[in-house]
Amino acid sequence: MELNTKEYPEVIRNALAKFWEADYFITLMQNLECSGKGIIELLTEDPWKNIPDDHRFPTRKVEKEFSYLLSAYLNACYSSSEFLKLKKICINEVKSFRKRNKNIYGSGSNGGWRTKTTHYHPVEPGYRGELEEPFNQKLQNLFDSIDEEELDLELEQDDAKELGKYTISIEPIRSGGPLDQSFYFDDTSPQETIISQCKEHLIDIGKLIDTCKILINSENNN
Repeated sequence: MELNTKEYPEVIRNALAKFWEADYFITLMQNLECSGKGIIELLTEDPWKNIPDDHRFPTRKVEKEFSYLLSAYLNACYSSSEFLKLKKICINEVKSFRKRNKNIYGSGSNGGWRTKTTHYHPVEPGYRGELEEPFNQKLQNLFDSIDEEELDLELEQDDAKELGKYTISIEPIRSGGPLDQSFYFDDTSPQETIISQCKEHLIDIGKLIDTCKILINSENNN
């Protein structure tokens, strides 16, 4: 379910396209985490049959494929905010947004996830299992705002929920799979799953797009 965005400014439409692309990759990461199998492995009987031994992945095939999807997700997020910068009135908003999210966009070899996976080395999960998670007020507020009966009905229809004006999947928001099979960056506890962190960030991107849409419309009306 996507909104009719024909009347939106072009940069907002483009930013939303990347927003939904990022959500698509989250869905693939969840499916991988749930099944414990890579997408290629699910589609083919022996995905490595025609691949020379010295080109085959080591035993961490699932983690490797998860890292590919994570990289695609991070670049879609970056592109979404990069499109917004094409409007001068949005540049400061995007700069502030990235400054607040240094864990993703911080510069340098010890910078954010997106910086590392694009310029330095792949970003891979370092631990798979179950860790204690810190209390997350942002997600708690999200759950508190949802009518459970209404959510159950909507999930039956399309497994989605409107967050602000943009649709992203929220179930399960904590993780894509069984609690003892979740992906983390390392084994430090407490820690949120990678998928939980990605979902939270996508919510924030939706809010950034909303803010920029208001700024652009205000500028156009003056």
